[in-house]
Amino acid sequence: MESIIGIFGSRFEFNFRPREGKIDQSGLGRFYDEPLDFALGIDVEGDSEALPFTKKHKHFPSTFMAQTMNTISYSGTSAEFLAQVRVTFNAHFYPKDEALSTLPVFLIDIEIRKAPTRIFAGDIDGKVFLRIARKDTLVDGSASGGCTLSYKADGLQVHDEIVVIGSDKKPIMPKVEGSVATILDVPYSVNEQWVHVATIFWASHVAGPVLDTKRGKVEFAYARRFKSASEVVKHTIANEDVIRKKSALFDKIFLDPAIGKTRANFLAFAHQSFVQNAWLGYLPDGRQWYSSWEGSCQFHSTIDVEYNQAWWYYCFWPELAELLLDEWSEFTETNKLGLTYMCHDMGSKRQVLKQDYPHPMEVEENANYLLLLLMQWKLTGKAAIVTSKKALIGKIVDHLIGVALTGSGFPTEGTANTIDDASPAIQYAREQTYLGVKTSCALQAAAALAKPLDDMTLENRCKAHVSLIRKTLDERAWIGDHYAVCIDKNAKGLNDDGHIFTPKPSRDGLIEGWDAYTLYTSNGMLYLLAIGLLPDLDLQRIKIDMEAAWRASLGEYGNFHSSTDHSNAWLSQNIHRDFIGMYLGLLIDQFDRYWNFQAWENSGGRGGCFVDTYGQNHLRYYPRGATGFGWFFAMAGASVDKSDPSIPVVTIRPRIAPATVPLVQFVDWAAELPSVPVLRSWLDAGQLRAAVDHASALGDVDLRIETA
Repeated sequence: MESIIGIFGSRFEFNFRPREGKIDQSGLGRFYDEPLDFALGIDVEGDSEALPFTKKHKHFPSTFMAQTMNTISYSGTSAEFLAQVRVTFNAHFYPKDEALSTLPVFLIDIEIRKAPTRIFAGDIDGKVFLRIARKDTLVDGSASGGCTLSYKADGLQVHDEIVVIGSDKKPIMPKVEGSVATILDVPYSVNEQWVHVATIFWASHVAGPVLDTKRGKVEFAYARRFKSASEVVKHTIANEDVIRKKSALFDKIFLDPAIGKTRANFLAFAHQSFVQNAWLGYLPDGRQWYSSWEGSCQFHSTIDVEYNQAWWYYCFWPELAELLLDEWSEFTETNKLGLTYMCHDMGSKRQVLKQDYPHPMEVEENANYLLLLLMQWKLTGKAAIVTSKKALIGKIVDHLIGVALTGSGFPTEGTANTIDDASPAIQYAREQTYLGVKTSCALQAAAALAKPLDDMTLENRCKAHVSLIRKTLDERAWIGDHYAVCIDKNAKGLNDDGHIFTPKPSRDGLIEGWDAYTLYTSNGMLYLLAIGLLPDLDLQRIKIDMEAAWRASLGEYGNFHSSTDHSNAWLSQNIHRDFIGMYLGLLIDQFDRYWNFQAWENSGGRGGCFVDTYGQNHLRYYPRGATGFGWFFAMAGASVDKSDPSIPVVTIRPRIAPATVPLVQFVDWAAELPSVPVLRSWLDAGQLRAAVDHASALGDVDLRIETA
């Protein structure tokens, strides 16, 4: 199946496309890459077979793929020659370790063995070869005894360097003939044990600015430490053992059987799609820059996308989420009512200067921002994150209250939202229940944020509007066994100018699907639950709505937008909903459906590595699969509140048993041998019980385990 592996923040990637007989590769990342003919195979007396990344050789009749958080391997088996060849691409992400994680190099291991067989005893002989050729690339020898690849990516000069070290630890000299480099051409004589043939150190380097932002031009983080790809290779060879050790340490945590093979496959696959979207660098004044592309859309750090996938930061690198909150604060606009709203994104491609998405998502992005800001404060205990944004918080609250013009508390203006391939009712109706609930949760967040701001007026305003929304939900939005999609059923005046993608709604003047079942009702609740704050909603009705909507809109790979809108299903939104259910004791765990979709889409479907959408839309090479890392919070019912530095509180409130959950979000990644606390829940005479093993790894916190 198609897959991808990247270097975090540095954009260096290999996109494996076996159905097309190639690898797409670039030091500037996906969508700036070009085809690489990667002919790795065996030759026996002039006959050859190779892995399915070349058009110049017959392919092995069977090829298998395996992936972990930091590796991807393909092994091909030749029935004719009784041989198996395996190539493993090793990345080296490690949480909070910028120097290691951004190091722009892959360690590529090549191995061979005799295929397990009963028809032939003894060794097999032949040659292992690797020849590469890349489109529009100058290939040459290098002073270090390897070879270089020089090419342009979006107008920027990129230099790659390849050095090969054999199994005897001696360099193997590549041979360059025109545009083709023969990296390996060595004999083998092997039996059924894997034999290491060689390790290829493949580095890439882009000097100078790669992004143009409001704050200035950004260079890759690695460019501060290395002036060339040759320097990267030398450093990697000298530190190979340390690099491999830390990479394997990280991998090992996610190979825990408690995570489950299907979930582990999904998370590794999603992690790599997330990693290759990241940009991590520095501005001329020394400040750090971080942003994440929105996959095939190429927008920088779309707020509603980060709203779902922020769990990746909360598990591995919360400081990056803090950078985003600061960067976003410089991207605001004003609507026709004079109210301030957050921009959908910060730009696209390599220009990070203004929103590039064609229309705003006022209510949604404002609500998302407040909820992420609250989570960041409670998770880290840094009050300055909040106090530095006092004015912005006030403006966002003014907006969320000010766009509710009918007295219901539900937003009536700025209601176009992220679900931009959905029906009009889901995507931009006035007085949507989804945005009503999310506004309520966001204002609860703002009320909590008002405490470090010492602003009682702000707190009271927020609480009053939350009460108004609760009243409307109870009296007007509930229709028997679920909440309506919207309480304003009138289609008049919606999208009259056609600036939103979905066609105009019309059916006798009513917006179609207003009374459908939808998975989006509860979407705003998750971060409140993750800090231990119960949403001010009828939680019993919410659970009834969630289960009824699940049954009414379920498809093969998850839930569609609604019971009447089966145009698309978004996996990330399904996963987000699942986690809310886990916190509430409603187990909707569909990782098998989500992984089945990825495996099908990348083997027999359209391709695109992590694809977030099943249906007409094709959000591909997408980072939003990182939403899945919220499982480590939700399945454990974990909440964090470090807002009082003297009493940091971690509460574990499982609602599901039996369960075993490695609490990776509490690992001390700076420790030489990180210890992972593990939640275990079980039933004892019908009563739920729970314990946390290795609890000392949590550090100096007030650990509370609640099962009642």
